[in-house]
Amino acid sequence: MNRAIIAFAAALAVAVPAFASDRSDILSVLNQWNDADEAKAVAACADDASVIDDIPPFEWHGPGACSRWQKDYDAYVQKEGMTDATGTIGKPRQLIISGDRAYAVVPTTFAFTKQGKPVKVGATTTFSLHRTAAGWRITGWAWGILTTR
Repeated sequence: MNRAIIAFAAALAVAVPAFASDRSDILSVLNQWNDADEAKAVAACADDASVIDDIPPFEWHGPGACSRWQKDYDAYVQKEGMTDATGTIGKPRQLIISGDRAYAVVPTTFAFTKQGKPVKVGATTTFSLHRTAAGWRITGWAWGILTTR
């Protein structure tokens, strides 16, 4: 049997005992990140995070990265004339927890109106997280578009 498969199976076996509550806590943080309340969304991030997105300047990192991204996102939406923006996240396609670190890949839908026409964007958002004394926090996230309708 392939050593990588054995190592992966062993890693999963070690992560199982804390998986149920950690999974629930991580999903709560991801939903908080997706909250329409910008302060709640930013609070889901670790202060020293990293973000990659398809709006200029495309990457943010270091202290305050998520709040800087939020300001740039707000300016972009206004400049592009986008209104009624909403986001939804689906059930994780992948969630790996290893001690106080986690990796999650979730389907994401972003819908808005532009020039009077509805637009729906299907994407995948990938997250890295760290469990701190205050709970799980997002240390990095990246957005990748799959479809636009």
